[in-house]
Amino acid sequence: MIRLLARSLLERPRRTALFLLGYALGVAVVTVLLSVGEAVLNEARDKDLLGGGDVVLLPVGMDVEALKVGGATALYHRISGLRFLVRSVLTSPRVAGQVAAVCPRLVGQQVYLVARGRVTPVLAVGTVPSRERAVLAGWSWPDSFADAPEERRLLSPTPEEALREMDHFHLPPEAPGLRGAAARERGWVEWHYFEVFEPATGRFAYLSFQVLGDWRAGEALGVVSVQLGRAGRPLRRAVGTAGGARVRASLERPDLEMGAGRVRLVGSRYRVSFAVPGASGEVEFVPGAGQSFTSGEVHGDSGFVTGYAVPFVRGAARGEIRGPGGPWRFRGAVGYHDHNWGVWRDVRWNWGKVSGDSLSLVYGQILEGGRSQPGFAVLFAPGGLVGVFRPDRVTTVFGDRRVRTPAGEARLPDAVRLAAAAGERDSLRVDIRVEGGAATVLPGAPRPDAARLRRAAHVFLQLRGSYRVRAILDGIPYRVEGPGPLEVWAPLAQAGAPARGARSRSAGSR
Repeated sequence: MIRLLARSLLERPRRTALFLLGYALGVAVVTVLLSVGEAVLNEARDKDLLGGGDVVLLPVGMDVEALKVGGATALYHRISGLRFLVRSVLTSPRVAGQVAAVCPRLVGQQVYLVARGRVTPVLAVGTVPSRERAVLAGWSWPDSFADAPEERRLLSPTPEEALREMDHFHLPPEAPGLRGAAARERGWVEWHYFEVFEPATGRFAYLSFQVLGDWRAGEALGVVSVQLGRAGRPLRRAVGTAGGARVRASLERPDLEMGAGRVRLVGSRYRVSFAVPGASGEVEFVPGAGQSFTSGEVHGDSGFVTGYAVPFVRGAARGEIRGPGGPWRFRGAVGYHDHNWGVWRDVRWNWGKVSGDSLSLVYGQILEGGRSQPGFAVLFAPGGLVGVFRPDRVTTVFGDRRVRTPAGEARLPDAVRLAAAAGERDSLRVDIRVEGGAATVLPGAPRPDAARLRRAAHVFLQLRGSYRVRAILDGIPYRVEGPGPLEVWAPLAQAGAPARGARSRSAGSR
């Protein structure tokens, strides 16, 4: 090798020298990049320097080595979900004693400055003065710079402000040329769902306030569904509808009115009232502190969109519901509330929740076009969020029990299971034994026509089950057991062929 190099140098000295120079420059560039990357990482870890802190948060899919060498995945990255991260994750009881201060920062945002007829591109930096002073005591905005009202609401909203932000109604997508029932057929639905459960008696109620179609144009259909039950007994259901100008929603608050059904936010409490054929009542819900799961949307490749928010996983409920079995007055009941919106046609889902004194769980997964979106499972302790998991799938185990609907027969599941892990010290396993429930072919369609029944391939099941939750958080085991609702979809055994004389055990949805 040495003789070959020597001969090459003697015969072609210029080319060899140029090659060696290029190789040396390449080694030097790599060495400089590694040194600069190491310096940037050390600076990020130094709390006395700009941008410093004790913890560096990286987006999913990017590692520290990529940050050090300036890899493609390190360019222009953003961490999404700021509200959820700052309000729930970094205030969790698991880390609250370790986090002294949090300062979000938007760096390198391209803006354009227009002055005296000239346009100058600049890079902007956004931050919150009070938070930055807490993190960077030696370098920050002077005390004369106070937080703007929008900055305070972003990071430290009042309970009412937080509920208004996550629980307002949304603008349905425009449907040119479609009006009335034709617009509703496209599948846009938005609804409030409340649950009341009384542990002492085992009684429960599902209250659903659905808006189908574009309420702005006065052409939406409002459906109020009330389902009352008790362990070991069939559900009793009452439904009322309202349409046209009687359906009014708010883009800034949870407030909704549809005929004799009403949802109002008064301070940080929900007041729900309804009067439909067969049932009426008034219920007040008081959300528990730190029990919310902020709103988010999922967009599919086919153009569907679904949104979901849980203003409170656990809260207090008191009031009175009057139904076929007589009045039910409750004061020490447990309440739950979620809000859903989106294009739900040809979309199915798995969902469930259970609340215990020490731990509460809510999980969900969307299935669209034969494909399943990543699921989620969230754990809450009385002090707030303690765990977020992403199960690959929710497994439904069907047995021999069957339920009949106008479109055919379907099997009821015996069990539902899911499992997930988050890191080396966090894991979750959920086993649900299904005790019973009710079925409907088309959620959101109180009186489906024959054509839609013939096209139906699945049935929507609202079930009640016995939950067995096993979680390990930071290596410490937790468990919760108790009754709770769940929802699944089952294939129709006789899709497209209504069974003669069949009767639906439930004709609507949550």
